[in-house]
Amino acid sequence: IGKAAWANWLVNLAIFQATTATSTIGKMAGIWGPIVLFVGLGLEHSVANMFFLPLGKLSGAHADWPSILVWNIMLACLGNALGASIFVCGMQWYALG
Repeated sequence: IGKAAWANWLVNLAIFQATTATSTIGKMAGIWGPIVLFVGLGLEHSVANMFFLPLGKLSGAHADWPSILVWNIMLACLGNALGASIFVCGMQWYALG
């Protein structure tokens, strides 16, 4: 759940930086850091997992659908929701009042 919470914080950080930048180069530079950290740290995001886990299963990985759905997708969704609530909304509420 912790990896998913940090993943969602990095995704939201990339979105925030891309929307606040005014130039194309600024938008590219703003999303580069969070994406590199997201991939480099091997974090879990529910939307990314909804693509890669079924792709792996259909490519022959030895995993069953209930374990993919319950033990990964659902926990990643829970972690993403916690990350959005605490790291994004909570920090903005604390900083801006």
